[in-house]
Amino acid sequence: MNTYLKYKPVWVQFIAFGVLAFGLYALIGAISLFVITSVYNVGLQEIVNPVTTAAISAAKTAQTIISIGLFGVTALLFGYLSDPHPLRYLGFKKPSPPVFWTIGILLLAASIPAVVWLAELNQNMHFPKSLAALEKALRSADREKEMAFKKLIAMSSVKDLLINLIVFALIPSFVEELFFRGALQRMFIRVCKSPVAGIVITAIIFSAIHGQFAGFLPRILLGILLGALCWYSGSLWPGIIVHFINNAFQIFVYYRNPALFESNTNYFWWATLASVIVMGVIFYWMKRISQTRYEVVYDTCDQEIEFELEKENKE
Repeated sequence: MNTYLKYKPVWVQFIAFGVLAFGLYALIGAISLFVITSVYNVGLQEIVNPVTTAAISAAKTAQTIISIGLFGVTALLFGYLSDPHPLRYLGFKKPSPPVFWTIGILLLAASIPAVVWLAELNQNMHFPKSLAALEKALRSADREKEMAFKKLIAMSSVKDLLINLIVFALIPSFVEELFFRGALQRMFIRVCKSPVAGIVITAIIFSAIHGQFAGFLPRILLGILLGALCWYSGSLWPGIIVHFINNAFQIFVYYRNPALFESNTNYFWWATLASVIVMGVIFYWMKRISQTRYEVVYDTCDQEIEFELEKENKE
């Protein structure tokens, strides 16, 4: 059985997960970029800042391959080394109860005013004077990334829309949920012995890894919603659906009217308050109906570890 990591202390699992992530990122990144630059006949700088049609196609291909390798393959290998049923271990099972399919969509809809407020707060947030240079560098990097992303996501046909939905919505929703909620959140919940702490820490890392200062706070909220859905439903599927809808909606809106992303979105304090209250009610509802129990999911692992260690010592 594939239980090499299952009976190891959680710090060993963290190390193994980190080695897999960084190793695969370096290996797959180097190989894919070498192949892609040769196939599309473009340079690395053109992929980073794409202008031509070939460079844009190369950048999308590179992002897809590296994303699958870093997030998807890392999580799947970790699951394979941790449990004889890796997909179930990572969360590929039906949510229980089934109403979580609907709850996920309701939670996403309820969060919109809060997300808009956090985006505005994030935009107007300033570092202390001693860190002014850091803030300037982060905002400058954000502008460069935004300009490059607009070139990648530019759409002139339904075909472009479908490609963007696959590259920027469908694939990320699967591989990122596998990596962050299926594997990383599981370890943080266990090491913190608290689902809330594990969900929040994972959400912060989820937001930070995207490397965008302007969307840092809204993305933390999204990470918390996805983490809570995974924990309370016992399944990755509701989170994958919500993640896909969130990304796909933004892409579709940009396809219909790119100017909407250039204008500032107004928010109303009463809408934000209502959003927070409704989310609170939904969280309470999820907690009440959830069939997930920490002692069942994690304490048994600790008991099995002790049993295996005693067994090894006797041998």
